[in-house]
Amino acid sequence: MIDFSSLPSYQIVIKSFRRFKCLKLTVDSILKYYPDASIIIADDSFENPNDLPEIAQAIKAIPNVQWLQLDFNIGLPAGRNTAVLMATADVIVMCDDDFVFTSETRIENLLTILAERPEIGVAAGCVRFDGINAKGWHCLMNWNKGGSLTSLPLNSRWQNSNGVRHRVTDLALNWYAALREVLVEIPWD
Repeated sequence: MIDFSSLPSYQIVIKSFRRFKCLKLTVDSILKYYPDASIIIADDSFENPNDLPEIAQAIKAIPNVQWLQLDFNIGLPAGRNTAVLMATADVIVMCDDDFVFTSETRIENLLTILAERPEIGVAAGCVRFDGINAKGWHCLMNWNKGGSLTSLPLNSRWQNSNGVRHRVTDLALNWYAALREVLVEIPWD
């Protein structure tokens, strides 16, 4: 079991919409590797919450899960923002409802980076598709006022924070840890 006592507190936030089989796999994978994790699920799948299928009711009944039944189809940004506001931990670990945790998924590494590097507000993990690193999803973003958003290849050097290797980037894919205060200050739109 990992000792989280010296790391910031965290909660996992998942926005879901009608992908309950995927969501069940995600929650099961989280609890396999992080059995004490607190999980907030924001769901906007149905106009009538009584319409939740059995699989969703089973997920909702898991003691680690806090289920937020949102208004029907309010969308990804509003769902994530609502869940972030409901969270109480210092750090929000955000993932999609089809993200599967593996033995290589390391929440503790993201928490270590955020604890050791106060200038960093978000730390992301590498995403693999069928065992292959997702290429082209990490880069540095440039935006000029009145101009367009462009991306440059990532050329930053590897850094080390308390034994955790990382690089500075402006873009992350699918799963990351962010200081709650950052997500409250800069909500999705």
